[in-house]
Amino acid sequence: MQTPTRNLSSITLILALAVADPARLAAQYPAPDLPEETMPWRMLLQQQLKSGKSCDLNEVLTFNELDLGDHRALEGRISCIDGREFTFSRPRSHQKFEFHLCEPTVC
Repeated sequence: MQTPTRNLSSITLILALAVADPARLAAQYPAPDLPEETMPWRMLLQQQLKSGKSCDLNEVLTFNELDLGDHRALEGRISCIDGREFTFSRPRSHQKFEFHLCEPTVC
């Protein structure tokens, strides 16, 4: 039987890894390989990344669709073929994606 102190130290270790090296943690728990029909926005995301950030999309690492009233917001994280990673967001489906470069201490 685990003691509460041991459980707490396990949780602390996981949180420390998430803060210190989120890319490593994301690599351990990647986004599932989903069919294209579950991500109809992927082609638009790929085009805007290419034109705005000179990034060839490698994969969508994570994403989350949020229902906000009568519209759906989208946010997530992607990786480029050249190794860069960006967070992306789009408050409404008719708006462009916003991209922010992931820095080791920020993302």
